[in-house]
Amino acid sequence: MVGEKISSGASGQLFRGQLIDPDLARRHNTSEVAIKKIVPGDQEFVESELFRREVAVLWSLTFQPNIINLIGFCETPVRCLITKLYERDLASVLHDEPQEPLSIDQMVWCAVSIGTTSISHIFL
Repeated sequence: MVGEKISSGASGQLFRGQLIDPDLARRHNTSEVAIKKIVPGDQEFVESELFRREVAVLWSLTFQPNIINLIGFCETPVRCLITKLYERDLASVLHDEPQEPLSIDQMVWCAVSIGTTSISHIFL
């Protein structure tokens, strides 16, 4: 179930969502999800390929404990990625004044998030 809009950027909009399947929520240890809706542009083929590449990278890393796990995706009627909802985004972790030192898990999360973004755009 799609809820309120959290933010928007050049590549899409981010919404708060809720998993309605209790088995899926139990499997992913959360019922709150983030739904990234990709805004279509004027280069359909390139965007479609980038979306598939992002899904492939996230899916291949799904079983790593320190990486945001892909819960689901859809390609039609709109492109969406569904992941666990986190309270903070990468930009605030990197740029805000830290309330407390980052844990090793948080540092790994930052590094991997930056790396997956770089990998998904490597063939632009």
